[in-house]
Amino acid sequence: ETRTAREQTHHPEHRTRSAPSGSCGRTQLRFEVGQRVRCHMGEGGWEDGTVVRLFYAEAECRWPFPAGQVFPYQIRLDILDRDDRDAREEPKKIFASVDADFCIKLPDGTIDDGNSGYDAFQEESLDLGKFEFAPQPDCPVCAVPLELDGHGKTHSILMQCCGKSVCNGCWMESSLVARKRGLTEEDWNNCAFCRAPACNTDEELRDSLTVLSERGCANAVGKLAFHYDTATRGVERDPRRALDLLHRAVSLGDSMAAMHLAHKYRIGEDVKVDREKAKRLLMMAARLGGRTDAFNVIAALKLEEYEDESSAIPCFLKGAKHGDEVCLKNVLKAVQRGFATQEDYRERLSSHATPCGRNG
Repeated sequence: ETRTAREQTHHPEHRTRSAPSGSCGRTQLRFEVGQRVRCHMGEGGWEDGTVVRLFYAEAECRWPFPAGQVFPYQIRLDILDRDDRDAREEPKKIFASVDADFCIKLPDGTIDDGNSGYDAFQEESLDLGKFEFAPQPDCPVCAVPLELDGHGKTHSILMQCCGKSVCNGCWMESSLVARKRGLTEEDWNNCAFCRAPACNTDEELRDSLTVLSERGCANAVGKLAFHYDTATRGVERDPRRALDLLHRAVSLGDSMAAMHLAHKYRIGEDVKVDREKAKRLLMMAARLGGRTDAFNVIAALKLEEYEDESSAIPCFLKGAKHGDEVCLKNVLKAVQRGFATQEDYRERLSSHATPCGRNG
């Protein structure tokens, strides 16, 4: 929580957001000097204030922190603090012990996504020339690679008990075998891998996804985020928790979560508009999950940014090369408008049948 701070020492880097070596566990802070924030005051609730210093250090020992401990922020609160030594009332100053939403956050209704999960995609390359699809996992039952249809949908089903993704063929075969054996209808949908019963209620599904999320199952984290974002499966909409789960799913490599989060950054839903983050998330979704439709969205972002139709052509060409039908149609339109050549269209048309997920 944030703590009162009367005595302070000036750190030489107190106005830069980059952390000095060995300080407070972060290399980059979310807020800047002069920015309005809301601070958690323990049992006193939340108070609004203004960031006055970054990487602030206490001159004296303040339990449980030693003297000289560097903290992310010093904040001047809007409330007054009476100084009994000279009977004056001055704005109360505190420090934030950690740069996280439970301690310090934005004061308005906008949800700050912080840096949670950001490292997973901030280095994602935007170079279309170096783009390659990541290899897809195998079905744990038949050992055949799980194919993608280009829109993020695997021809597989997440087993909500063990977290395995089993191909549609193995799942259907498991169901048919159960019917042939004369098992009850409830057993037809048992897990094709571990044979555990399927979830029959929303509560069972939520509990199962929660357990899988704690184990680090990216698909389960992404699905749980979707339910909290859309208020489905019997849960109330919780955009803050949905964002936290989306960032975690992205850091674990879930392409659907990357696509979902990119949409939020593009239109500013629950977060501030950030087209740069959106583009990197879309590239990540395309690379990890074969989301060839992501190239269309990247093209739209380029059109919004540059207002030049030619800037979107490389995205259409790349998407068409990897089998996206919409991208192929857009390449044809580009040929008709003179932004691409007929050779470009013929080349993409010949490779249009290349299975998604393979580098062609």
